[in-house]
Amino acid sequence: MSKLFSVILYLIFISILDAQYLETTIPVGLYPKALVYNPVNNKLYCANWGSHNITVIDGENNQISTTIDVDSNPIALAYNLINNKIYCANEKSNSISVIDCNNNQLITTIAVGMKPVALFFNPTNNCLYCANAKTNNISVVDGNKDIVVMTIGAGCFPNDFTYNSTNNKIYCANLDSENITVIDAVTHQIPTTIPVRIAPCDLIYNHRNNKIYCANWGNSSISIIDGTTDLVITTIYPGWCPWALAYDSINDRIYSANFLSNNLAVIDGISNQILSTIPVGARPKNLFFDEVNGLLYCANYGSGDVTVINSVNNQIITTISVDSQPINLAFNRQYNRVYVANFTSGTVSVIKGNIGLNETNRGMQKVKDFEIYPNPATTYFMICPQSITNEIKLYDVTGKLVKKEKMQNYYSHTLEHKAEKAIKFSLSGIKSGIYFVQIGEESVQKKIVVKK
Repeated sequence: MSKLFSVILYLIFISILDAQYLETTIPVGLYPKALVYNPVNNKLYCANWGSHNITVIDGENNQISTTIDVDSNPIALAYNLINNKIYCANEKSNSISVIDCNNNQLITTIAVGMKPVALFFNPTNNCLYCANAKTNNISVVDGNKDIVVMTIGAGCFPNDFTYNSTNNKIYCANLDSENITVIDAVTHQIPTTIPVRIAPCDLIYNHRNNKIYCANWGNSSISIIDGTTDLVITTIYPGWCPWALAYDSINDRIYSANFLSNNLAVIDGISNQILSTIPVGARPKNLFFDEVNGLLYCANYGSGDVTVINSVNNQIITTISVDSQPINLAFNRQYNRVYVANFTSGTVSVIKGNIGLNETNRGMQKVKDFEIYPNPATTYFMICPQSITNEIKLYDVTGKLVKKEKMQNYYSHTLEHKAEKAIKFSLSGIKSGIYFVQIGEESVQKKIVVKK
């Protein structure tokens, strides 16, 4: 009987950890359109298209920190992880607002082409790319100087980006040209243009198999492209009007939100075959895959809810009602919160999952601290923990686990004039950028800047 009781308690405990629920709803500006999360200052930035401003939300307590005025109709956001800045594309002002995340002040406004609708920041060259839909070109902005250094011609109505990290190329979908512009991120030359199908509206990259997926809204297809040759491998038909894509890097699957079919297609990353379809709410419009917990979130624009799916078995865990017309999603991995921008309600819904990195499963308390040296680091860093556990994990700013090591080698090391037993963590194979260090399963996370 005691063994059975223990099993029941364990199952209850696991179900609590997997629970997803609506934690709170935060009023923001009119017609919130875009979201981006800054892991350095633990703030969420929400671009309010109708009130021409950005709401900044504290990621720890869900309180509004400040509101930043920008130009007319902010529609897209991007985070510069090198210089800790937020870029905001203002659709009707033909400009980009630049925000210093250290003090959340507007630094400058950059003039770009007409109708900027999409942004992409490339940390390998510290450049921002802005798709200007009406002038059919892409503005390249220097991340240090915040000036346009180049304008690249694209197809008609460029509207979405993805990045090929294997070959250092940027792909831009051109909605009205039925093609994709490929940009070499080193030379900024266009090596090729890839013909796809009608109205390409969303792109996603599969880094495990070096493939690019393009959702073609107009003829309900997905073009699958080889990332080396930039040739279309095959075209598949997932459902009516695929609008958004997400990549599950754990199980090597691609999800397609089919806007008029009210379902998701599950695509195998190796065979390119459709494995199954998952019924969701009405008019699924955006997807987010949480690599930390293996969960997929689907924002259903027409039914005002979010479907949460277990990526292991593709079963629906729950459907959470939010406000009207959820249009965008962002993830706070520190506190395991998913933010939902509700377009016509002027609100952001906060969905809480299981424990975050800054919380334990015992009353959500803060846990023991540790120190890192040097920071910034180049080839290695040292860790001086107060309590020794058995593993160190390094995450990038998207929440992806990039490296982990067992804590085996201890060194006598002086940190801040104190002699400590320290652990050396190699940064071999790690690119320049901002990362987060976690010790064991119940630790606070610490930022580490890697400069190569």
